Amino acid sequence: QRVLAAARKGTFDVLVVWKLDRFGRSTLDLLANISQLHTAGVRFVACTQGLDLRPDGDAVSKLLLTMLAGVAEFERGLIRERVLLGMRKAKRDGKSIGRPRVASVFIEARAKRLRAAGKSWAETASAVGCTIASTRRAAAR
Repeated sequence: QRVLAAARKGTFDVLVVWKLDRFGRSTLDLLANISQLHTAGVRFVACTQGLDLRPDGDAVSKLLLTMLAGVAEFERGLIRERVLLGMRKAKRDGKSIGRPRVASVFIEARAKRLRAAGKSWAETASAVGCTIASTRRAAAR
């Protein structure tokens, strides 16, 4: 949204992205964003895909953009499906999903000691090397 606002203000005249899918969440989102750029007179370039779209671009460029955007959304959907399947399989196999929890008797005891000494949650978290949320969970155990 900040990029689009800057385009409307005329801050730049070319936007270069690595790949199309880095500029929109879906085909419709991507096409709407590029339409806003073109309305602002901004050229759009996806450097790894050889796509260079000018505001006054031709019909073939627009067709290619629409096809590549659709393929990118399809690919993103496939990746999401594979990740979900992998997570389900890992759960069935008894493996934990996500980051390992930082939980040790040392952290719990130290967090409790620091809190008893009047330290804030932020100070305690910094001292034990965890996030505030992890520190609160450790101290609650």
